Amino acid sequence: MRLLVCIDDDQKSVGAISHAQTIAEALGGEVVLLHVVEAPEKGAAPLDPVDWEIRRRLAGQLLGSLARRYQTPDHEIRIKVLEGRAIDQICGHAARHPDDITAFGRAEGAEGMNAWRAARSLVDSDIGSILMVPGEAFTTAPTRYSNVFVSLDGSSGAESVIPNAAAIATAQNARLVVCHVVPDPRSINIGLEDEELEDLQVRLVQRAKKVGREYLNRIKDMLKGYGSTATTMMIIEGDARHSLLNAIREEGGDLLVMASHGQGMNPGLPSGHVASFILDNADIPVLMVRPRRRPGDAHVSSDPVSRGTRPPSNAAT
Repeated sequence: MRLLVCIDDDQKSVGAISHAQTIAEALGGEVVLLHVVEAPEKGAAPLDPVDWEIRRRLAGQLLGSLARRYQTPDHEIRIKVLEGRAIDQICGHAARHPDDITAFGRAEGAEGMNAWRAARSLVDSDIGSILMVPGEAFTTAPTRYSNVFVSLDGSSGAESVIPNAAAIATAQNARLVVCHVVPDPRSINIGLEDEELEDLQVRLVQRAKKVGREYLNRIKDMLKGYGSTATTMMIIEGDARHSLLNAIREEGGDLLVMASHGQGMNPGLPSGHVASFILDNADIPVLMVRPRRRPGDAHVSSDPVSRGTRPPSNAAT
């Protein structure tokens, strides 16, 4: 498994490298710094081949310098330079390497917007796993996590992230906080307000909490097999998106681990909608893991491969 940190021209995303190192070490992977040398937009004047080669070499030199700065004697950092349209190259690479995690820095400005677009493309297309590090969490110092949150919605897809969350919490000697959100039945209120409806809503919440507690007890037993004993279980009421982020802030969460697609913590929201909202608004790093597909499944972006060191003539890639 590789954790690829996307480094853009602004270099603001270097603040995500330390987080990538911490997670890669916990999961037994390696860190790779990735830069995409952008080809000209369609209709623009083609680059001179010499200028293109200079850009490619400068990108490699930049990544090499960053790798030497951040790597440790025990963990070498590799580099990779791709060529073409950034979103296409990042998504194509993720499709060809489903076990890899692509890390982005959500910074202010153009680089942050590029990272946001690429990350959303991966999530919306259900291609790969993502580590999104917001600007508030950027650091150049070694990263330590004290409270690792994992969000579960009862689906097997959501539960597939448990091994990753447990491994990170164990490696960091951190508290593992498992969250299950109980949807607020008032979110489906169609405007009827009477005692019978209010009583029904109360009973629905009570029933959902009971089922949630039983579910979390089963998860607690499952976690014993991963050696995670310092585990806290939480049941959160309300809208899954806002309630989860509020709980993380109140509990001092350092990292959130969740599936990119589950059955949906709120049945009224599309499967990936909660994940997209969290990706855009969390103020701590989010490790969003793509659930494993069944053998034989394929994605429309699984075939494109970028070859060569020259941009296509008179066309964007």
